[in-house]
Amino acid sequence: MIALGEPGMFSKSEAFYDAIYGTMKDYAHEAQQIHELIRLYKQPSGTTLLDVACGTGGHIPFLRQHYTVEGLDLDEQMLTIAHQRNPGIIFHHADMVDFDLGHLFDVIVCLFSSIGYVKTAARLYQTLQTMHHHLSPGGVVIIEPWLTPQMYHAGHIGAVFVDQPDLKIARMNKSEVIDGIPMAFRCVGTVAAL
Repeated sequence: MIALGEPGMFSKSEAFYDAIYGTMKDYAHEAQQIHELIRLYKQPSGTTLLDVACGTGGHIPFLRQHYTVEGLDLDEQMLTIAHQRNPGIIFHHADMVDFDLGHLFDVIVCLFSSIGYVKTAARLYQTLQTMHHHLSPGGVVIIEPWLTPQMYHAGHIGAVFVDQPDLKIARMNKSEVIDGIPMAFRCVGTVAAL
């Protein structure tokens, strides 16, 4: 079993990632909200943006309307999809905890609760330090948080269903707490290409 945050955690599901999570996401709307936050808080005039844990790059087509975007992810297969979806964008294969790109960004975003994949307080601190070292003075870091303890309910069972002409998916998860760490175990009930 591959644990959250390890390389290859989506290595058997990249092809289904967008079909599953696309049902929950409005990338265009979220990118607009992010742009509005950036306009409120960013001080430098630059427009460089790093999308940390970019996954398949769903936000990038919308963010690139306002920014010079680069993406970063730990999963090479996700980056392959992101690159196909966003030709001309620079993508980096690296861990959000300790990446070193050698240049600064005016904006750094980490979306869709991806920050939760760092798993420990020590790794979270290191991730924040790494982002800080890549941020231009007066720049902005926007992190979409993991669920707060008040929002997380152990034992919750959830499901997402995809019913497309050529694809049927049932994805179910059960939330649990292991050694004090909230975890969501996913099992795909049915995957069938028609």
